[in-house]
Amino acid sequence: MGTQLDLLTARVQSVRPLGPNMIRIVLGGDGLAGYVPAGVPDEAVALWFRGPDPAADPIGRNYSVRSYDAARSELTIDFVVHDGGVAARWARGAAPGDEVELSRPRCWYRPAADARWHLLVADLTGLPALARILEERDPAVPAHVIVEVIDDRELALLPRVPGVTVTASTGTGNGVAPSVLAERVRGHALPPGPGYVWFAGEASEARAVRKFLRNDHGWSRDRLDVIGYWRVDAERWTARYQRMQDELIAVYQRALESGRDEKEATELYDDALERVGL
Repeated sequence: MGTQLDLLTARVQSVRPLGPNMIRIVLGGDGLAGYVPAGVPDEAVALWFRGPDPAADPIGRNYSVRSYDAARSELTIDFVVHDGGVAARWARGAAPGDEVELSRPRCWYRPAADARWHLLVADLTGLPALARILEERDPAVPAHVIVEVIDDRELALLPRVPGVTVTASTGTGNGVAPSVLAERVRGHALPPGPGYVWFAGEASEARAVRKFLRNDHGWSRDRLDVIGYWRVDAERWTARYQRMQDELIAVYQRALESGRDEKEATELYDDALERVGL
């Protein structure tokens, strides 16, 4: 499996809780010597987990790289822990010495070079990437953060940096209540001049934010990177998706084959999902 999927094997170095809903796990070992970081603050890797049936194919889940220590070849990943889910179950039981396989990284955060301001939006799943963006972003460009968490203590995971203002909501979204992220984005007065929006959170909220910026404000795709990290009621969604996945994947593939870039192909794919009620 590792060779076919070009995976790296990592070993758990340490585990510690980050409040009631997150766990920080540091991964290292000789297998990570071949890791090549993306150099972009929202880089993410797919971690591959074994379910109860050892004969079944492993299950992949994407997680942001909170930090990478090149000298030690160590990745730090912050897990949101919740009931159910193979990744959350693994994180809860992880101990030093445990092994997990991971993919090479992907990334999305690419602000337009002429952006005069940034709007950064995330729920708890996007919090690790958001924290790293705040640490590594250009401090000369002002930014506003809209974030929703389960517990106020989770806001302490965001670094305090100059030039950044924050609007926070506690107890919304994140699988515990309806999300307010899209509503907060719609209600936020966008500053004058060219800007850039980055969003990481639940997929239906991501769709609403993308449509608001693209359709209501006429933004071009290079002005926003809006990523759905997870879905409410994922099991039911997946069951419906599987009945028509070939047709939907073909929309994405045809877009790429016609010369459209990955961002435009993804947008067309999401539009196709919406048309069939997904």
